[in-house]
Amino acid sequence: MSSPVFSPDGKFMWTGAEWIPTPPSSPSVSTSSVNMEDSMMSGDVNVKQQSNDISSAINLKDSAMSGDIVINQNNAQEIADAVATAFNRIGFSRSLQKNNDLPITQEVEQIAKLAENLQNVGAQLDTDTIWNLYWVARSNDIEKAKQYSNQLIEIHTRNNEFHQLCCILADSAQVYATDGDRQMEYNLVNQALNISREYNFRDLEFECIISLANTDTNIGLSLNAQQELLERAFELMNELGDTRPHAAAYTAYGNLLRNQGKYHESMTAFENLIQAGTSTSEIAAGMLGVATCYGEKGDKPNAIIAFQRAIDYCIINGELTYADWGKNELASL
Repeated sequence: MSSPVFSPDGKFMWTGAEWIPTPPSSPSVSTSSVNMEDSMMSGDVNVKQQSNDISSAINLKDSAMSGDIVINQNNAQEIADAVATAFNRIGFSRSLQKNNDLPITQEVEQIAKLAENLQNVGAQLDTDTIWNLYWVARSNDIEKAKQYSNQLIEIHTRNNEFHQLCCILADSAQVYATDGDRQMEYNLVNQALNISREYNFRDLEFECIISLANTDTNIGLSLNAQQELLERAFELMNELGDTRPHAAAYTAYGNLLRNQGKYHESMTAFENLIQAGTSTSEIAAGMLGVATCYGEKGDKPNAIIAFQRAIDYCIINGELTYADWGKNELASL
């Protein structure tokens, strides 16, 4: 088929019988191309794009995909569906990743890289895929995690999806905390807390309370305000029907009381943490919390005994970071 003939100004096209207005061109993603190869793949992953070429396509070939997926680049939904399909075929789900149930494998990173490249050249990805990109970036690239969290905040705000908005605000606060931006951490968690209360998301309210209770008093709440929040956290545990003592609440409460010089009450909270702990790290934190209270209130003999007991527990159970911290505190007594 011969190429169409256009007028010099490009506004009209010759049909062979008459001049007609130039039809709108097919949507173009980009004139760029992205090529990815990896020995783990069953073949190359190629993203080929040529402007205004309806036959151009994106081809995904991956051991996770049980065959090739071919997407016409002019259909952004096909692109989004194919990437989502790739994640689904290897069982990667953003809802599970929240609880760290799924590792960020090389295969996950490969599909995420493809999705990232598609977005970089203008493709529209579905929200779940952007969540998946956020989780991958959260594990290895803080700046990218911030970018994806901003996208998700914008999407869920625009769509009035307040539960999801509350989730990304609360979680991205931890990203900023990792980066040392405690003020942004406080601002994001505070926003999430307000939303959780407005829409009665009690489970999310609980998470936000624990985060806020651990913020620096020079940035966020006063000690008294933190104590009120934590008392609300214990109320929420009862309202939610969670009869198990919550380790996170006891940790925050123990630290709060210790900072107020209420060592007896703080030690009770840390002893509850030891009983409530479901992991060796939580139990170790409780034991070291008790030892620290002894030390700060000037009871050196009991502090030495408590620190040595905690250090032994940490070494036996492989909590070496806690063990080193305990050794340093013991040496300073």
